[in-house]
Amino acid sequence: MQIRILVFLLFMSTMTLAQKKTTVQPITKKPLTPAVYDGWKDITYKALTPDGNYAAFTINPQDGDGKVVFHNLKTSTQDSVKRASEIALTFDSKYALFKIKPQQQLVKDLRRQKKKKEDLPKDSLGIYAFATRKTEKIAQIKSFKVPEKAGQWAAWQLEALKEEKPKAKPDTAKKAEPAKPKKVKKNTDENGYTLVLRNLNTNQNVQFGFVKEYAFAKFGQGLLFHSTGNDSTLKAGLYWYDLQKAELKQLHEGKSKYKYKGLAISEDGTQTSFLLDSDTTKAPNHFYSLHYWKNGEATATALVHDKTPQVPANWFVSEHATPNFSKDGSKLFFGLAPKPLVQDTTRLEEEIIKVEVWNWRDSVLQTQQNSRLEAEKKRSYQTAINLTDKSIALLGGTTIPQVMLADEGSAAIALGLSDLPYRWSNFYDVNTAEDAYIIDVKTGNKNKIAEKVKGNISISPKAKFVFWFSLPDTAWFTYDVTSKQTQSLTKTLPVAFADEEDDHPDYPSSYGFAGWLENDARFLVYDRYDIWSIDPQGKTPAVNLTKVG
Repeated sequence: MQIRILVFLLFMSTMTLAQKKTTVQPITKKPLTPAVYDGWKDITYKALTPDGNYAAFTINPQDGDGKVVFHNLKTSTQDSVKRASEIALTFDSKYALFKIKPQQQLVKDLRRQKKKKEDLPKDSLGIYAFATRKTEKIAQIKSFKVPEKAGQWAAWQLEALKEEKPKAKPDTAKKAEPAKPKKVKKNTDENGYTLVLRNLNTNQNVQFGFVKEYAFAKFGQGLLFHSTGNDSTLKAGLYWYDLQKAELKQLHEGKSKYKYKGLAISEDGTQTSFLLDSDTTKAPNHFYSLHYWKNGEATATALVHDKTPQVPANWFVSEHATPNFSKDGSKLFFGLAPKPLVQDTTRLEEEIIKVEVWNWRDSVLQTQQNSRLEAEKKRSYQTAINLTDKSIALLGGTTIPQVMLADEGSAAIALGLSDLPYRWSNFYDVNTAEDAYIIDVKTGNKNKIAEKVKGNISISPKAKFVFWFSLPDTAWFTYDVTSKQTQSLTKTLPVAFADEEDDHPDYPSSYGFAGWLENDARFLVYDRYDIWSIDPQGKTPAVNLTKVG
């Protein structure tokens, strides 16, 4: 009986407490102001080291100083460095290199004080070692580079040191005027800057003076750089530093005023190419020449210039297209462009008539013509040179402005695209059609394989097929380069390969494709839920690989 009474009393007390009103403190919400927005953080960079043991990522506010974080995926330990940017992970997974920016607020304060650019604080270089978890900092750097597929090496340019002028002491005694000191060459944008090459494993440095351009070979075979020379031990010109032999070789001797651009190195590190402007006059237009060097040759030689017979009349080598080698090293690609009109410098400013001629038949809106003007001035057209016989083939041109290489340039053909006949339709149709061409890389011969295609056209990795998603048909198509046959791959399949939930007055877009299997054997495309493996020739049935939907 006593137990029942006790249980009853506990129940009644609980009910009584539940009926009492609980006083809840109101939550004060933080007002959203621009100052709050500035504190919101983004991960603007993220990457894994090649060995998969570490993750590197940046955490940056909308406005202010951020940081880079290095996370050990095995031990979950972390290190961070403030104000880091432009992170590069070495291929051997031993180091991370990055720029360390000055404090943003400090720079802003100095700019408000109207400080000159050279008086503002400069970037530093950070070298983080994953093994020791220590960061080395190197002050006053302009740029840095590491090889894409090799560890151990790094190179950076140093800023010019600011010279402190000694304070002159008052001297009332008359003295003979001292002889003027010899002018000392200084580090400037025109002269170049000191380049430091470091072996990261041994911490040994090699320095080269007055370097303007530099580039590593992909697999770290060597370093290619242009120096304006120091008038004593290093002549002006282009140099190749063999990283394995620690040997320096001058590939081209020039003058300090020569301009070198577009440094390119073949994948095996045995060939280099560059653009050269040897005209030191103040001519309104300067024309570059394409130079080439192969291991074993004494010096680099000129391959192409505006007077080369195979170059179209009134065309020249474009400085705005960086040369690049095919993966197998058999071809060198560069840009050609029509020569610009030479401005009449004999007329006075008030005698020059400035007028824009527009026509209602223009294929591009006048506003677009103005916004694209500078880009059009720099436009060049893809050109190939066969390095075996030095024959030149113009792949693109004014009628085929876009060229896509295949197999990293090693394929015998390329894909040419042109929307020029259909640009006028841009006024009312955002899906501009294109014509597609197969281009012989050796001869430049072109064969039209498809016309008025609405959909992104591309070429398979080994150049066996051209493929596209036809927006009007909502289906994938391929063109077999060997049989010269076009086939629809997905029209008869029981699923949709275009966005079924698309609800706007236009063609629905595709779900995309995952890629190609080795040797272009199968084509992998997405439907809404699954990945399909499709025979690009259309001879064998398609296979649903995931079977989710």
